[in-house]
Amino acid sequence: MNIPFDQKALNKKLVYNFSHRNLTDIEEKLLANGWKLALKLKKVNTFNIKSELEYIYFILNKNKMLTSNDKKSKIKSLLSYFPSKLNKQLKHDIPNLSQEENKAIYNLLNDKSITISKADKGNAIVILDRQEYINEGNELLNDKKVFKKISFNLTEQREQSLIKFLLKLKNNKIISEKVYKEIRPNTCSRTPEAYFLVKVHKENQPVRPIISSYNSYNYNTAKYLAKLLTSAMTCNKSYTKDSFDFVEKIKKHRTTPGLLCSFDVRSLFTNIPLDKAIEIGIKNIRKYNKNIKLNDEELNELFNYCTKYSNFTFNDEHYDQINGVAMGSPLAPILAHLFMSNLEENINNYKGKKPDIYYRYVDDIFMIMNGTQKDISNFKKFMNNLEKTIKFTVEVQEENKLPFLDVMVERENNLLITYVYHKPTDTGLYMKWTSNQPKQYKINLIKCLCNRAVRICSSDALLKKELDYYNKTFLANGYPLNIIKKTMRKIELNKTINTQQKLTNTETIYISMPYYNNFSIELAKKVKMI
Repeated sequence: MNIPFDQKALNKKLVYNFSHRNLTDIEEKLLANGWKLALKLKKVNTFNIKSELEYIYFILNKNKMLTSNDKKSKIKSLLSYFPSKLNKQLKHDIPNLSQEENKAIYNLLNDKSITISKADKGNAIVILDRQEYINEGNELLNDKKVFKKISFNLTEQREQSLIKFLLKLKNNKIISEKVYKEIRPNTCSRTPEAYFLVKVHKENQPVRPIISSYNSYNYNTAKYLAKLLTSAMTCNKSYTKDSFDFVEKIKKHRTTPGLLCSFDVRSLFTNIPLDKAIEIGIKNIRKYNKNIKLNDEELNELFNYCTKYSNFTFNDEHYDQINGVAMGSPLAPILAHLFMSNLEENINNYKGKKPDIYYRYVDDIFMIMNGTQKDISNFKKFMNNLEKTIKFTVEVQEENKLPFLDVMVERENNLLITYVYHKPTDTGLYMKWTSNQPKQYKINLIKCLCNRAVRICSSDALLKKELDYYNKTFLANGYPLNIIKKTMRKIELNKTINTQQKLTNTETIYISMPYYNNFSIELAKKVKMI
């Protein structure tokens, strides 16, 4: 069964070329595979395989889990056996890109006049002239209320300062040895880099700044503070965990009358008043973590290291973010949520018509207002006056419909129904069947999306429509029809989904190595048997 679709029309949704470079058909076809296409490896990274197996040996031995010489010898035999076997296997592997496509990759990578980036939403790829990309980034970083250019890289200096501060806390028995090891900087911390995602769905294609802070000097400390704040997340009545939580909440209000509307904060992360956000963070840590010994001054200093002292680079220039919270920090989403929770406490003081239903996911708010559009405008005006830097946009239902997250809410015969919402930026591009990734990952992707449809769609008719869409989409991504049908049939037969995680007392040890088809699967089985 072939589902007809226009590949050239599809490519226009997958590849946005704003550069001077004219893409060849091969280059466009290659880029239309998306970011998730993994190439088959031609060479064996023997060092990587051996180092990961040695890491397992080290962890098991350290935790006294290698109690017999038999287990030790098994790991040693894997170290000698698998690399040689893999070399033989790769000689017979068929590559998943043609020679023309490999040449296209080489040409694109070596064109220094362009920048290839992800779109802000969806799986599309964006190509910009490199100088235009730099200009866009510089223009955004020139906002002196949020960013400050600095003359040199402060990473090493700040790393040493943080270590010194944490050592002082440990020596004074304010934090334990375990906590100290958990939150201190890793060896050779990297300096975060800023990059920009193009909002292809908006006029003039503005960019969203992301500061990649993984493995930065303050990353572990930021994770620790975020963990301390986790308990405060769910205590707000408006808190919505995800789309599934939202659908469960809406089920209780199927007959609630009124206008559907949503509020959204303009650029929340860069506009949060940082001092106020830190104050709110400390207050919540105090409230929900009675056993910690850190005083307010010490907590404030830790927050400063993770926010105000967050330097980064862009185009070989060095910057500090002096206000707002950096997208890319583990602390950013939870601080943003708590700031919004604090802001919402003012709603009780509003004298006008209040929303009957009010749910929020970070900076996205869903409301039902049993009133007029004038009532919604007045409420928006009130919200916009609560904080100088925080401004809301509003969207009101059209044809009795309103999207929220990836859920479409529609009023039909005075009842609210829900189904999966596909944004205009949705490309229909998922992990390609030809991608060099385990087959089970691809089957699990079908299961994941179908389970999402089961949990969001409020009727069998809506579910069938969504599953038909996935059927066509996975075929377009190269998935065999029999595998799609077989996986979907299992989902339809068993619509009761267990979302609870199984609790286990066993420690999970993670290792990372390149994927080499059946070799990696065989190796994983052998390792699990140790």
